[in-house]
Amino acid sequence: MSAVEEAVEIAVKAFDRNDILLAAKVDPLEEVIDELKNAMKKKHIKRLQSNKCTIEMGFVYSDLITVLERISDHCSNIAECVIEMSHDSMNMHSYLYKVKHEPIMNFLNSSKSILRNML
Repeated sequence: MSAVEEAVEIAVKAFDRNDILLAAKVDPLEEVIDELKNAMKKKHIKRLQSNKCTIEMGFVYSDLITVLERISDHCSNIAECVIEMSHDSMNMHSYLYKVKHEPIMNFLNSSKSILRNML
């Protein structure tokens, strides 16, 4: 939840201030949130298999982490629009491809650190 809260805060500030440098921080964080969601779902499956959680509670848990991940996706969309509007274009697909396939070394280092701290 703290990662999603951070993504929301950054996206709103970036939009409000029309700050592309701030907006550029959202997508790497969104990628971390995606990884967290996947890790949390895997751990949850193990809890279900060992009867440490009920199926009913599992549905609630799964819905919750899915909704949080969707919120981070919306934050990413806001940030991408801020960035693309500053370039007088709306080619978000190209921007997203670049973020996801040409990662910056700082992003890789910070995302590993964030993942370690949150798991």
